[in-house]
Amino acid sequence: MGNAGRPGRQMSPSESGASSLDAEFALPLRLKEIFPQLRRGRPEEVAGVLCETLNGLRPGQPLGQTLLRREGRGLLVRMVRYADTPLGRNPTQIDYSDISRDRRRESALPLDAIAPQWTLHHQIAEAKGNVPVDDAKFNLPAGSAK
Repeated sequence: MGNAGRPGRQMSPSESGASSLDAEFALPLRLKEIFPQLRRGRPEEVAGVLCETLNGLRPGQPLGQTLLRREGRGLLVRMVRYADTPLGRNPTQIDYSDISRDRRRESALPLDAIAPQWTLHHQIAEAKGNVPVDDAKFNLPAGSAK
């Protein structure tokens, strides 16, 4: 992991777990596999849309995640995950509001990620599945991150 002007560093287990969850494009299809302990919560409204609330625990992760799915359609609308930090439990909320449609599937793409210390807005122009990625992309960069 790296930030502008700082050298790259190894991710903590909490950061690595969060990143693996963020990178899971098939999250709605793999909920039971990723969250073996999945419980239904109270319905909530997000941006005028009634959502089913699911609370999930992952193996080896002491803190749970909250997933909000659009009722009747099952599309993921919001995920709230928590990480332990020296300052306490740190929430990150990811809102999925852009719907991508093609002939085979309908899926939500993440647009906004919000944490206490930052907000990140994503604009995804194109998403492709099963694209080969060179293993070198995952190596820790030498020197300062730019």
